[in-house]
This record gives sequence, structure tokens and C-alpha cells, in this order.
Amino acid sequence: MRTTAAASPASIPANLAAACGLAVVLATADPAAAEADVGSEPTAAPAPAQAAPAADTASAADAAALSERIAALESALKQARQAQAEAEARVAELESTLAQKDERRQSTAMEHTAQLSAAELRAREHKQRLMEAEARIRELEDRLAERDTRVAALEQAAAARETLSQRLETLRARLPAPEGGSLTADEAKQRAEADARHLTDLVTDARGIDNPRLWGEVRSAENALHHSQFLLARADNARTVYRVRPGDSLRQVSRLFYGTGERWTELFEANRHVLQEPDQLLPGLTLVVP
Repeated sequence: MRTTAAASPASIPANLAAACGLAVVLATADPAAAEADVGSEPTAAPAPAQAAPAADTASAADAAALSERIAALESALKQARQAQAEAEARVAELESTLAQKDERRQSTAMEHTAQLSAAELRAREHKQRLMEAEARIRELEDRLAERDTRVAALEQAAAARETLSQRLETLRARLPAPEGGSLTADEAKQRAEADARHLTDLVTDARGIDNPRLWGEVRSAENALHHSQFLLARADNARTVYRVRPGDSLRQVSRLFYGTGERWTELFEANRHVLQEPDQLLPGLTLVVP
């Protein structure tokens, strides 16, 4: 806020005003009256002649003092006006500085606002990207779960296939080559030999014993040997198999299949793996008929 340092008449001291009034009175004295007084004849003065010069000397001294006082006041007024001008210049400088600061503050605020808006925009973009990434992750997780399900199903199918392959191999191992298996004649003969020994041992143990469970095991052994001999016949391209009955002999079996009993030796050679002697045929024993 600008202030005015100019002095008003009300601020002049009372003695200065009195001095100024005295000077005005002296300056405006009537010259004509003075001249008339000079040109007229002298009259009788009521006072002594030395009184007038003394009064003039006092007036001149008062005028000089008043002039000096006025000059001092004018100098003070000049200094006050100069100080006012300097103060006004300082105020203008401060107002300019303040205006510049306000402008810089507004510019900084606008810049910060712009930066904040850009940051908010980037934050929204990042948030949008994050949401898209999360959606993509969920999609990938769903696809991964679906793939895991498919993999589990494939693993189960592979396990089932492996089980079937093992069972198939087991079945192929039990079937001769002409029927698509892998069982050879020697393997079939070894199985039949083992089944025959087991049957012989069971019959030996069961003789003279009335034990239904034991005789049930004998029947199971007879069936197992019949199956082994049947596989051997298929693997060896034999004619068929025959299960021995009580009272049978190799000659009778030869006569049954060949029409002559002379080929009993062929039967014996084809069944050497299950026969100890040609004349000892165990009822329930299965023979391969070549």
C-alpha cells in the first residue's frame, strides 16, 4: 500500500505560521504611505529619534531567522518528498517482485497440476493394463486347468492302455503264435510239464483219502494240464488233445485217432514231458495227439 509523505499546511509548526504572517505583513506594507512619510515635512515625533533604527534592526533579525527557518523547512520537505519517492519506488519494486512471485507460483502450480494430471492418467493406464493382465492371467489359469484335466485324462487313458497292454501281453504269452500270441512250443511244453508234475503229486497225496477239498484241487490241476496241453497242440500244429480215462492205453488212443494201435510210439514221443512210462497212463491226464 503506497503512502504519501507530502506535508500539509496543518503540519507546519505554529511559530512557522506566525513567522510567515509577520513576513506577509512586512511585505505588503504600503510603499506609498512610506514615501509620503518620507516626502512630507517632519512632524514632531512622539518618540526619540533612536527608536526607529532599533526597531528596524529587530525586524531584520526576525526576518533573517524566519528565512533560515523557512529554508530549513523547505529542505526537510524536499528530503521528505525524496524519501516518499524512494518509498514509492521500493513499494513498486516490492509489488513487482510480489507479482513475479505470484506469477511463478501460479506457473509452478499449473505445472504441478499438469504433472499431477499426467500422473493420474498414467495411473489409470497402469490400472487398465493391470486389469487386462489379471484377466489374461485368469484366462491362462483356466486354460492351464483345462490342460491339466486333459493331461490327467490322458494319463488315465495311458495307464489303462498300459494295463490293457500288459494283459494283452499276458494273454499273448498264453496263446500260441498261430493264434496271434507269443507262446512258443517249448514254453507251452514247460508249462504242461509243470502242470503234469503238480497233478501227479496231488493224485499221489489223495489216494486212499476221502477229502473233497483235495480231490477238488485234483480236478483243478487236471483242467490246468488240459489247457496247457491244448496250447502246446496249437503251438505245435498238432491234431488235437485227449483226456485219458480209466483203462485207457496208448494203443487204444492210437487206434482211436489213427485207426491202428501201431502208432502209439508217436503218442509217447509227443507226450514225453508228461509221461514217465508208456504203459502208465494216469486217468485225467491230457495227451497231445500229433
